[in-house]
Amino acid sequence: MPAMSMWPDMWPIQARYIQQLLTHQNPYTGNRLMDEPSLALFEVINEPWYWSYSQVVSGDVAPEGAGITETTRRGWAGVRDAFHKAVPAQWRNPATFAWFRYDTIRAYIDTMVDAMRGTGAKQPIAYLISNNVNVTDSDVVQAVADSRCDAVTLSTNYRIAGRWTRDFDPRLGSSTSSMPEGCFGRRTYTPP
Repeated sequence: MPAMSMWPDMWPIQARYIQQLLTHQNPYTGNRLMDEPSLALFEVINEPWYWSYSQVVSGDVAPEGAGITETTRRGWAGVRDAFHKAVPAQWRNPATFAWFRYDTIRAYIDTMVDAMRGTGAKQPIAYLISNNVNVTDSDVVQAVADSRCDAVTLSTNYRIAGRWTRDFDPRLGSSTSSMPEGCFGRRTYTPP
């Protein structure tokens, strides 16, 4: 999954899939998916997660308790190569990786938004601030805030300042009290 949003060579494949999906005709209603009246919004990717600098450098990129599959290995190599292409060797460090990750994730979101809008889809397009992102990942949060997505969906267990939003019921107060600061002003949806 991290390779999907961090490896630009894979974006055209995803964009084509999204376009085919949204323009696919439902055999029961005769509508294209994007024209179905019951669809309130589209989300760019479900529960995204991102590799850290140390993971990209070390290759230790398998989810906890899982082995590295060939697909994961290829994805890691693609992300590592994209980082190496974008950043000269003498500048590769955690700070420049944060810049790379910000720029890459923002470009990814905008590319997928363009693919969806290119089909004529009019629903809001959301991006999830997922449960594996916390306040130390400000580059990711800022990339989402600066992207062209219409809304931000919050995972029910997003961590802000040591507090998990699963303890927060947005029906009882303002959902922006659990929003990352860079995303204020965006429409938000926190699942119940």
